Amino acid sequence: MAAGGRVLLLRPSPALAGDILIAALVDALPELAEPLLGEASRIFSELSLSFETATSHHIRGTRLFIHDRQGRVVGAHPSEEAEKSPLDRKIRTYGELTEFIRSAGLSPRVEQVALRGAELLARAEAEVHGKAGPEEIHFHELAALDTALDLILFPLALELAGIERVFSSALTMPQGELAMAHGPMPLPAPATARILSRIGAQVRGGEIEFESVTPTGAALLGAVGAEFDSSPALSLEAVGFGLGHLDPGRPNLLMAMVGTAAGELSARGLIRDQVGLVETVIDDLSPEDLPPVVEELYRAGALEVYWTAASVAGGRPGIALSLIVPPDRLEPLAKLVLTLTPTLGVRVELKERLTLPRETVEVEVEGCPVKVKVAKLGDELFKAKPEHRDLVELSKRLSLPLHQVRRLVMEALRNLPG
Repeated sequence: MAAGGRVLLLRPSPALAGDILIAALVDALPELAEPLLGEASRIFSELSLSFETATSHHIRGTRLFIHDRQGRVVGAHPSEEAEKSPLDRKIRTYGELTEFIRSAGLSPRVEQVALRGAELLARAEAEVHGKAGPEEIHFHELAALDTALDLILFPLALELAGIERVFSSALTMPQGELAMAHGPMPLPAPATARILSRIGAQVRGGEIEFESVTPTGAALLGAVGAEFDSSPALSLEAVGFGLGHLDPGRPNLLMAMVGTAAGELSARGLIRDQVGLVETVIDDLSPEDLPPVVEELYRAGALEVYWTAASVAGGRPGIALSLIVPPDRLEPLAKLVLTLTPTLGVRVELKERLTLPRETVEVEVEGCPVKVKVAKLGDELFKAKPEHRDLVELSKRLSLPLHQVRRLVMEALRNLPG
């Protein structure tokens, strides 16, 4: 997520679903509502959204409502009429879902998280139904537009809020059965259980007989790399409550606490976190075949991909390929390297990482907006890098070479207040 040093701590009681995650963040940080509604209107023109204040057994919070053009509710528990809406059939396959996300005009990080969530959902469904892979899955209730909306808006909300890390307390597992279009389904839903197992979630039993945790909610926790270990001490800034639509006779909500983690910064002001490292040395891959491999690895969620020349057995030349990946993507990307290249094995490990606190600001040059990523040590600006695509666009508009445009942007950055 975009830098800003904030931490999100989730306390499901017992609800965890995509719309509830979004509503909880908006309840904690109301300034997120307007940009999220704007982006939803741009991406999901067929739907209308509203955040409404309500209560769940005397606890005030925010509930997200999603309607189609006819005003029918679209969501985790839609009406029978809404279930027949053609909107619920616009995205029927994993390929259609990922293409929809890629065409939404998202920032690279939000797109990566949304795609990661889609993969977790599709792989879980494939395993549950005995399919060879996610490409064979045809979604029903699961992958309607509201699911795509959840996959996109939650990471977007995190980025807008500057939230770096997400923690969650243990999830309470329901029991019993849930009525679905194809018949009774055990609780927790098999797809939900598969996802929670894959992401290493902490769970506990409870006397709950409704779907407290949905597949999309579980997938979003995995996609953002939520941690279930002991949460850090927070300098608490805001608390919000996202409300579920179902009234099970008890509070059905999610508490979201936003703050800054004490001790997350080192003495020099650096942020400490973890990344995965995947490495291999290949001696039988043509250099001209390497660029499409690198491109596919980035599409699959790698943070960095790089290679160097290497000497292998017998003095033959080879390629040392390395990937920096999110911890929850370590195994999938290792398998992808084995699939895309001739190598027979890879080395994998988790690494501690120190990074500068950073954020993205926007400056204006000759009426043109340019995004600039800035990093700070303490309160002082340490490094700044303009977005290359914005520089290229500005260069074309002003008919100036890139180095001159870059200088204009840096001057505008220095003139920003504060």
